[in-house]
This record gives sequence, structure tokens and C-alpha cells, in this order.
Amino acid sequence: MTHFSILTWGTFVLPMKVKWVRNVEFDPIVFQFYFSLVVGLMSLIVLAWNEFKWSWWAVAGSGIWVPSSLFSIVAVEYLGAAVAQSTWAGCVIITNFIWGVTLFQSKIGNIYLTVFGLVIMIIGIFGTATCSKWNNPEPVAEKQSETSINASVEESGQENNTETTPLYQQENSTNQQENISSDVPIYPSVNDPTLYSELSEIESTIGVYETKSQKFIKILKNSKRYFIGLVASVLCGITGGSMFVPSRLDEDTGLVYMVAFGIGSFVITTAILIVYYVYYLIRFKKRVPFHLKLSIFPALTAFLWQTGNFFAYYVSVSPLGLTIGMPLTETAMVITGICGLVFFRELRGWKAILQFFISVLVLLVPGCILLALFGKTTEIPTN
Repeated sequence: MTHFSILTWGTFVLPMKVKWVRNVEFDPIVFQFYFSLVVGLMSLIVLAWNEFKWSWWAVAGSGIWVPSSLFSIVAVEYLGAAVAQSTWAGCVIITNFIWGVTLFQSKIGNIYLTVFGLVIMIIGIFGTATCSKWNNPEPVAEKQSETSINASVEESGQENNTETTPLYQQENSTNQQENISSDVPIYPSVNDPTLYSELSEIESTIGVYETKSQKFIKILKNSKRYFIGLVASVLCGITGGSMFVPSRLDEDTGLVYMVAFGIGSFVITTAILIVYYVYYLIRFKKRVPFHLKLSIFPALTAFLWQTGNFFAYYVSVSPLGLTIGMPLTETAMVITGICGLVFFRELRGWKAILQFFISVLVLLVPGCILLALFGKTTEIPTN
């Protein structure tokens, strides 16, 4: 069960990154609406071999998941799939572990190795969250060169040189010589190379100041995006690590729990969408774009996530539990990281890529394994 959950949870964010979704700037709440709709529909499948039973614990779990999913959409948009999921995955693991030890009284096999695992995981989270600082700049169009400027001038018919208009130049030169007097200052001709040299120096000076100004604005903009994405990733990890807690409190556990979970998530998301739609209409005087033709991508995201969710549910109620089982599923971040690098080139430059894989493979994954090996669960009291 665990490896299926790892595979599907490692790829569910990829539809968020396709160019069509990014080009239209898909609204996170609208994306979440399609997401929750498909999750709700897929949850009804289990009724084919299970009797329907309502669970308010499942609704509580969906109430935790909806904001977690919204945070994940924002995090992927601002940080990228690789960095975002690696960051929130580490937070999910630590949150799961804390819930397992505190609320469900899971006993730790080796406290020293457990603490060591937690420490290196925290360092790994910091490493993945900051690896993008080494990114090489994206390739941009070079500044228009002097030759291209001259070419554009030629195309517009604005340049007048001796090769193209010899008669005009000769007439103009003769007229200028006749009208020049000793009292009138002589200004350089438009064909004077000294004039173009001075203009080039002025242009290059202005270009330097424009570049510095644009660079400063870009740094501020990127810092804001990074901060928003990082906060969203951490909040996604905290809420995502808590969404299965209600399933452990439900007396009658079973896959039918997912039915109420799916229905609850759709109802909660719909309520959020209605409030947001009214706000958007009043604020911007136009309707929220739903991009119905692109709804296949949030639907695919929901399919992959809910498939992993089915498997993860059984992991959470198995003897592995929240302390061991759920942290193992979060190793899906390795798959997400590889896909983000290969398909979307989210990290550019060997320093950024090296820091990412060291943080994930040397710190996060070993920390996760330490928690899995040296954490032991106990039966949950039901009285």
C-alpha cells in the first residue's frame, strides 16, 4: 500500500505545472473546486462494496484537508513542485510524528536516533526551501544591439547615408556650406561618427541604471513570492499532517470513511467558492474565470491524489500508523523532485540541484527512515 501511495502522491502536483494552467493563471480556489468535485465523486466508488455510513470525523478531516490543498496549490505556483512538495513533506512527517507521540501515545524505540532523525529532517527542510537561491537566471532576450537599431532605422527609411542617397547628401552638403557663417556654431553632422560614439556612451549609461533598477525590483518581487510560497508550504505540511488524525479517532474505521470525507470536502469547497465568487464580483466587477476547458488538469490532479489517499488511509490505520506509515508515504517528494527537474527545469545550475538532492536524499529521506525504524505504535484506547 505504501509504495502505491508514494507513486501517486509523487506525481499529483504535476498537472498544476503544465503551461496551459500557468498561462491562464488558474485561480487556486477554482482549481480546488474541480479538485474537490472529483475527490467527492471518486469517494462514492467504495459504496459498490461497502454500506454507506456517515462519519462526522471524516467531515472534520476534510475540513482540515481543503485548506491544506489550497496551500499546496499556492506553494507549487510560487516555489515550484520540487521545492514546495519537499518542504511540506518534511513538515507533514514531523507533524504526523508529533500527533502519534502526543495524542496516540506511540512509544519511541530509541529516543536518541529519533531526535537525530528529527534534527536532520529539519535541516533538510531548510535545505530544500533555500536551494532555489543558487538558481541561474532564466535566459532572456539580449538587449537590442547598435546594429539592430541601425537595421530597424534602415527598414523605416529614416537613415540617409551617402551610399543610398548620394545626390541628396551632395546637395545637402553644398547647401550647408553656403549657409554657414563664422558667427554660427557648427554642429556635428548626423553622419559624424563622434556623435554616435557619444550617444552610445549615454545609451550604455542609461542601460546600466535600468538594469540595476530592474534587478532590484525583480529581487523584491521574487522575495515576496518566495516568502508567500514558503509560508504556504509550511501551512500545507502542518494541516496535511493533521488531516488523518480524525480517522484515528473514528470508532468504526474503514474505507467507507472516505465517502463522508469526499462529500465533506466538496461541500466545504463549494461554500468557500460561493463566498469568494461574491467577493470577486463586488471587488473586480467581473465573474471569476472557471476555465472549463482546462478542468481536465485539476481533475487529473484529484484522481492521482485520491488514489494515493485510498492507499494512505489504510496505511494510517495499519500497525504502521501515523508515526511510521505516514512518514514513509512522504518520500514521494523524491519522485516530485525528479519530475520537477526533468520536465519543468525548476532548478537551474549545479549548485541548486546539488543542494536539493543532498537535502532530500542525505537528510530528509534518512530522517524519515529513522523515524520509521525507531518509532513504535500502541493500540489506541477506544473507551
